[in-house]
Amino acid sequence: MNTRCSAVAALCALTAGSVLAMSSGFFGESEAFAPRATPGGLDKKYVGLFFDVFNTTPSNVLANADQFAEHAPYLDGVAIGLHDVLVTAGDGSVVTAQFHQIMSPTQRWTRDAVKDQLPYLREIVKKPHLEESLLLFWMSPTRGHRIRWDDDKGWANYAENMATVAWLAKQAGMKGLMLDPEEYGAQGGQLAQYIHSHEDPPFPETAKLARQRGREVFSRIFAEFPDPVIFSLWCFKKFFYWLEQGRQPYPGNYADDSGELLQHFLNGMLDVLPSEARVVEGTEHYSGSALDYSYVNDFVGNATTVLSLVAPENVSKYRSQFYYGNTHYFDMYKMDGNPKSLWYAGPVDGSRLEHMRLNFEQSLRVATKYVWLYGEGSGKLFNWRDGHYDKKKTWEEVAPGLTETIMLVKDPLGLASQRRAALQKEGKLVNLAADAKGFVMERSADEREFHQEEEKMPSAKGLKPGERYYVSVSVVEHAADNVSFRDGAAIPRVFWRKDGRRTAAKPMPMKVYRDQERTQKGFLPAGLAVEVPADADELVCDLGASLRLGEHVCYLRLEVSNLLDPAKPVKTARSAKWTFDPATKTFSDGVWTLSATLDNKTGTLMARGSDENTVGSGVLDFSTVKADTGYAVTRLANLRRIPAMTALVAPDVTWVASGCLAGCSNVTSVVVGDMKVPPAATNAPSTVRVARLGSLGLPNKCQTGFRTTDHRHKMFAHMRPEQEVRVKGVKPGELYSVGLSMKRRGPGFVFIKARFRGNGESVKSKEEFPSIAMSQPRVEEDVWRSGEVVVRVPEGADEIYFDIEAEITEGYSRFEFRDFKVYKIGEPLPVWPPEALREKERK
Repeated sequence: MNTRCSAVAALCALTAGSVLAMSSGFFGESEAFAPRATPGGLDKKYVGLFFDVFNTTPSNVLANADQFAEHAPYLDGVAIGLHDVLVTAGDGSVVTAQFHQIMSPTQRWTRDAVKDQLPYLREIVKKPHLEESLLLFWMSPTRGHRIRWDDDKGWANYAENMATVAWLAKQAGMKGLMLDPEEYGAQGGQLAQYIHSHEDPPFPETAKLARQRGREVFSRIFAEFPDPVIFSLWCFKKFFYWLEQGRQPYPGNYADDSGELLQHFLNGMLDVLPSEARVVEGTEHYSGSALDYSYVNDFVGNATTVLSLVAPENVSKYRSQFYYGNTHYFDMYKMDGNPKSLWYAGPVDGSRLEHMRLNFEQSLRVATKYVWLYGEGSGKLFNWRDGHYDKKKTWEEVAPGLTETIMLVKDPLGLASQRRAALQKEGKLVNLAADAKGFVMERSADEREFHQEEEKMPSAKGLKPGERYYVSVSVVEHAADNVSFRDGAAIPRVFWRKDGRRTAAKPMPMKVYRDQERTQKGFLPAGLAVEVPADADELVCDLGASLRLGEHVCYLRLEVSNLLDPAKPVKTARSAKWTFDPATKTFSDGVWTLSATLDNKTGTLMARGSDENTVGSGVLDFSTVKADTGYAVTRLANLRRIPAMTALVAPDVTWVASGCLAGCSNVTSVVVGDMKVPPAATNAPSTVRVARLGSLGLPNKCQTGFRTTDHRHKMFAHMRPEQEVRVKGVKPGELYSVGLSMKRRGPGFVFIKARFRGNGESVKSKEEFPSIAMSQPRVEEDVWRSGEVVVRVPEGADEIYFDIEAEITEGYSRFEFRDFKVYKIGEPLPVWPPEALREKERK
């Protein structure tokens, strides 16, 4: 336990015993206490070590037993201390002793002295949330009572004391013993029990004695209790320092040179450990955080690194009979905590409860079976009926939201059951999905559409109204035999968004050019020219497919390119006709002056400018040249860096010099003829248009952010729109129990998720909620089974909906769903005052 407080004084505080009483009136209905599997599907337990519990008598614990279920529903058991035990001292006198004084060379604990506690302890472990209770003892002597390792009588006395309390725990039906090896008696300059002292024989002999004493003490314990849980707040975890995170090649030698003896004592325990017994490595470590993977690192240290300190002959026992646990210190989360203290967990995403949730979640995942919860003087579990710890606040008052946070990690379904029972008792339980109709999923011969989730669809953002773009993509459509092709399976579309929301305009289909020759891998081009409407700033590509069983459609190489071809004819206010002088090779319309060369073979002109020195401005329009001069302009060159040019109209041009219009930054429209494209390209209109603009040297912005999209009809079935079950009007932070019933037959998987929307669009939660799985095993076909999940509504959400997908084989599989349930079971967690959310300073 934590040594920063006056542990001895606290542990010696006694409370007068109360009468033996049977608890009654548990909170909620009996279903709230049905055995449940913790997340991960394993039966993991929480055991509490709290000052207000172990500082009172077993009789008082029993008298208040019903309050554990009501106020600490996360507990499976607690550590219980024995008080005022009449023991015989070395001089024959009878004195009283407390649970922390059991390790003594002279004071003798007998069965007669403890047997009066049996009736209380037997009844305690029958109570919900107390079944895993343990008797608490120190595994180190009190101040000044160190047992010399060569003191045979002293160790024999301690072994008999432990045999006595092991007998008591066994007869009471308790799980076992909780042992604390911390050297409280060695603090303040006193000698530590598990460190080699000048009082002891030389170290090699003392190390052997320590292992022998471990065998002697635990042999007596196991003789009285052959199958206990020995829950030590730490075991080999003490040596993490000497192990140096596994980097130390000689950790045993390092620990021995530091005078450490506990590892030898523990190996003595392992020597005599019965196959039915289990040892819990409590891994006492309070100031760690999931943000630093503390719980994961502790688990790795316990599971592998400390094996170097386990005797080879005991490794198999260690691996099979040790549970690796961890702990949480409630005082870390109190609202008035000091951020500068080591014992402080700062906020995560603005919430210290979120830090707590992450810590509990990580610790539960890595714990083999047990997690222990420790609370000192900052709080108490509940208001004891006899006024015990009367001046203290409850832990829920010290850290509002603590109970719900722990329950949502350890047993969310148990919490839901408890909350529903309470609401039903008050007449306030309302199923918000009561009107939802059941439906069946079976394989039909109909085609089914496939689309990406909208937030995953590729898009081009930051567009301006009036801009024109060409959207192009390559698509292949595979039939069921995976060899032939089926035209019509691909349904690519374009739609618009404004500020992240869809506009009212209908999606526009892209044309798949199926008259073109396919590539070697079967791909065809698809494309669409678009103009950005006035109410849009984002172009979104919905690359969907309409597939039959076994078919698939694949998209790749999506591009969104600037398109300078005019949507409407460019109008030119002409002042004069074009004239051409073959002798001087001059070419002009009164606004533009260029040079030109006549090709006598073709009877066409090649027009050249002087790049930035070209005379002219506005629209360069060659559409009337043939009518004016008798020669068409079919080739262009040297029209670079002319900011005065605003458009080019050259319908007969089929060749241009590379980068002909590069630097013409104000050109907004281009009309040219069917220019030749690179040999590797297809003759699809989309390829020709983009390639010819590129050859002109005009800006050709390409926005993709796209990966290959592959839609496959693998016998999947998804809820149809008319089958959707949803509940609107939920608010961020609210807690809901979401469930349904399912009856199924035949092969195939099924995924059932509770998801969220906000303003009609998908919203993701930072917390990962599990799928809805059936709580009853699948032992029969066509039998109704039920399942549920507990979810907290994320920020931005106003709707919960069911998302169901199944794999169905035609003629064999059938899934039926009904009894949809959505219950509100909790409000948002309490908001802590700003001063309670100060961040811990990190050095």
